[in-house]
Amino acid sequence: MFTALSPAILLSMAMAGDPMEDARVNLNNCLIDLSIEHLDLKTNAKGFEKMADTSCTRERQMFFDIVAKDEQQYGSSKSEAEKYATEEVEGIINGFVESYKQHAAANTRPAKTS
Repeated sequence: MFTALSPAILLSMAMAGDPMEDARVNLNNCLIDLSIEHLDLKTNAKGFEKMADTSCTRERQMFFDIVAKDEQQYGSSKSEAEKYATEEVEGIINGFVESYKQHAAANTRPAKTS
């Protein structure tokens, strides 16, 4: 018997156990914890930017490694893959630095991803 599955169920099944997605969520959640901590401490945006650049090193490295490996599997050279992975990590961090300013101005807090 054929049973139709909703797109949401199919998407969750496809993403279940995806190492890159898991690493991205772990990095995001670490940066969310950092954001909340510094919003509570009322750290200014420049201070948070410095902290974000040096925090979550384990999660950052895990995400970097998975992205670089994935890119190499698609034919990129090691240096191209590492450059792309660096850009991906920097993009996530820059997004958190920008959202930190908005959260500080609105006195709100980010929510963790599951």
